[in-house]
Amino acid sequence: MFPGSLLTQLSALLPQRATMLQILWDTRSYFFWLLAVSFLCFILERLWPWRRQQRALRPQITQDLF
Repeated sequence: MFPGSLLTQLSALLPQRATMLQILWDTRSYFFWLLAVSFLCFILERLWPWRRQQRALRPQITQDLF
């Protein structure tokens, strides 16, 4: 494999990545608003915690994610 062909293959991948980022960060998409609302709730919970002794990253975090 020549270095030129590797560069050609890598440059062919760049437009696909840009398209994927456009899809993920489109403000009209469900995924974008799911992340935005989740981040907002996380920040609000850190500012005004329900349980003050509870840390943000704890051993049971997988229960929240699953």
